Amino acid sequence: MKKLILIFSIMLLLVSLASAGFSDNYAYKKNITINQSQLVESLTDFPLLVNIQDSDLKNYALANGDDILFALDDNIKLDYQIESFNQSYNSTHANLIAWVKVNITNGSSNVIWIYFNNSNATNQESRNVWSNGYKG
Repeated sequence: MKKLILIFSIMLLLVSLASAGFSDNYAYKKNITINQSQLVESLTDFPLLVNIQDSDLKNYALANGDDILFALDDNIKLDYQIESFNQSYNSTHANLIAWVKVNITNGSSNVIWIYFNNSNATNQESRNVWSNGYKG
């Protein structure tokens, strides 16, 4: 039976501004921590919904969002699909809605990173998010 996507609330933690991020071309990164209280089991290749409003994305990401990418702590890029990126969401924040393919382990810290601010970036979405029987 196909599993129905659960929407996890995520918590965007303290901004980590990096002079050299995932590569020297990315000036900013932030960590996203999956709320442990909402996990009931470990999930493999799970399409995690990331829905954030953020002032740094408004001020430093490319207007088209092509410089946004997601990675693990050990600099492994994750598959993701941006559903929408609105840099003009309001006067102070951009809004990003993306699906990120992750492995979530119940009972342990689950952190992914969002990187942005790379003026030379091209769209890096893989769109290989939907597998393992999950559906939106």
